[in-house]
Amino acid sequence: MKIGQLRRRLSKIYSRIPSLECREGCGECCGIHSWSFAEWLVITHWLGKHGRKELKAKSLLDPCPYLDESKKCTIYEVRPVICRLYGVVESLRCPYRQAEKYLKDEEAMAILKELDNLSVKIHHNLLGQKRKAPSRLSSLVKVRLDSFRL
Repeated sequence: MKIGQLRRRLSKIYSRIPSLECREGCGECCGIHSWSFAEWLVITHWLGKHGRKELKAKSLLDPCPYLDESKKCTIYEVRPVICRLYGVVESLRCPYRQAEKYLKDEEAMAILKELDNLSVKIHHNLLGQKRKAPSRLSSLVKVRLDSFRL
């Protein structure tokens, strides 16, 4: 699958997520982060196209490394699904903005599972594997969803 095809697949998945206009300088949703293999491919391609290098957090609990000093997302165009879900899922409501529509937790998890499946398929195609590899994005994001509820 080429990067353009992958971006179109991700756009189709993302289109099921209600939009929410972010409050500038907030960074509330930029805490613990994770993204799927498919999203990582798109993000790293986008970074390379813009002459930028991939950044990594020092630990899983650090805020997103793409959040700048003014709390602005520097990869907003290709931000991962967890960033898109924050504020529009019933259990992940934004404290500053109200969404026109909220997804149920089950709907959000279905989107995450679809991304998992796409990522596993791409990974297998790249490696030429036929056996199913374990996927962990849904579990990682579930941890993040739970951490926001604390």
